[in-house]
Amino acid sequence: MTISGVGSANPYSATQMTKFQQSRTDFQALGSALASGDLSSAQSALSAFLKDVQKGSSDSGPFASDSQAGKDLQALQSALQSGDVKGAQSAFSTLQKDLQSMRPHGHHHNPSGSGSDTAQPSTASASTPDTTTNNSASSAINMLL
Repeated sequence: MTISGVGSANPYSATQMTKFQQSRTDFQALGSALASGDLSSAQSALSAFLKDVQKGSSDSGPFASDSQAGKDLQALQSALQSGDVKGAQSAFSTLQKDLQSMRPHGHHHNPSGSGSDTAQPSTASASTPDTTTNNSASSAINMLL
């Protein structure tokens, strides 16, 4: 049996990739600002990041209000709004850990772009909307971290 095309094509449009990359850039800027204790820059970076995730989010995405990452993001936002740099740093660290725990196991980003890390048989025909959403959420998380 031959499986062709699996892992060879990017399932995301250039626009989606740009959004993922912008989210990652803003998330990293947030982490850098928090690491240096720069409250103003952290607030600006969080604002930009929130706009990024709201553009591509759904109620079942990784930052849904009832998800752990959503609660962590709320805590981060509250800490920054109140000027609590230490609390914001702690909330950001917790958010990072929770996002890392949400990453699919066994899948690592392959910077060479060969696609060899994703060449697994696909069960797309059996996918449900929830599975598709979860796969998109996992991909978004991989782009952030």
